Amino acid sequence: LVNMAVIQHDIENDRSIKWHFETPITSIIKQDKEHYILVTNQKLIQFNKITKEIKDYYVFTDLEEFHLLNDAKSDSRGNIWFGSVDDRFKYFKESPETALQAYPYQPSKFYRLSKEKVLTEFDFPVTLSNGIAFNETENIVYHVDSGTQAIWKLKFDKNQQLINRTKFFECEPLLGFPDGITIDVNGDLWAPLFKSRYIATYYDK
Repeated sequence: LVNMAVIQHDIENDRSIKWHFETPITSIIKQDKEHYILVTNQKLIQFNKITKEIKDYYVFTDLEEFHLLNDAKSDSRGNIWFGSVDDRFKYFKESPETALQAYPYQPSKFYRLSKEKVLTEFDFPVTLSNGIAFNETENIVYHVDSGTQAIWKLKFDKNQQLINRTKFFECEPLLGFPDGITIDVNGDLWAPLFKSRYIATYYDK
């Protein structure tokens, strides 16, 4: 983020390639052998790693200055799921006067962008959208809202319509903030806790 770069590392040959951009990249998704979708603060861009061509993929025109796009992930259908964050949150939590208080605002959003570039904006409150994981067998999306220190479980029907949203896990206030998230072959969730030294495991049984 700080260096506004994307690094591709060849593990087998222990070599790296670095591409620099004019804006911070908050997330990266492989689209095909040549193309990547990069998430920036205000838009999604498509990057061709062969030709180095960069072009807008989906642009937001109505985001507030403090309202920034963040983590993203794609599912097996080619949908891109991503959310936004309230940039004021970190200053609120880093202030000694308010660090232990609940953040009073939830202006952020959670989105799904189809392969046809049809955007779905989900109608539920979000403070700081972060990690995303899928259990596609059961049509479930796990979504981290670091601002509420919670992991949410979103249940969808076969037509990809949201039918239920429940709080799957809430971290203790002083233990840390769930950040990224992934799911293993057993269906268990793994999430690092920001501001702590822990990686948490969650069993959805």
